[in-house]
Parts: sequence; structure tokens; C-alpha cells
Amino acid sequence: MISQTTSILYSGSSDKFIRSWNLATGEQLQIFKGHSRGIEDLVFDESETFLFSASSDSHIRKWNVKTGECLQVFKGHLTSVYSLKILEEEMWTGKYKLLL
Repeated sequence: MISQTTSILYSGSSDKFIRSWNLATGEQLQIFKGHSRGIEDLVFDESETFLFSASSDSHIRKWNVKTGECLQVFKGHLTSVYSLKILEEEMWTGKYKLLL
């Protein structure tokens, strides 16, 4: 996922970490640590102040994009969370992967 305001790339993978990258130099900027299993999806809030991550550990985390600090953990799913969507003040999640 690429920030439209800062040109920073955010990536998540099965190594359970989120990394931020400078697109111009390729330099790794930060590592966001907190999930215990792989990252499935990443989304920004509308202002790109917060990054939300969905994980195979069944949790969603809210991160401060500047500091990399985890601000909140959303618990409730019993299995992997595969997708997220932020619409205004609502978060929609999905737990099934469907092929079209």
C-alpha cells in the first residue's frame, strides 16, 4: 500500500511484520511489530494518520504511521482476518477469501 501524501510504501507479509519503505531510495524506514502471524491486508484511514492491519492471528491493529506504535488491538474474530475496509467512521472486515 502506498501513501498518497508521503510516497512511502507499506508492506505486510507472512513474517508477521509490517515494513515501511522510502520509494525513492528503497531504504527501509520502520518495522511495525505486534502481530503473532502473517499480515493479510493493510488500509489507511482517510487522513493517512493511521494504518490498520488484518492478520492471520485473528486480530486487527491500529498503528500510528509516524511512530510505528500500535495504538489499539481489535479482537473478536475467531480465525484469520483477510480483508479490511474503512468507510468514514466504520470498519468492515472479512474472513473468507473468495476467487472470482
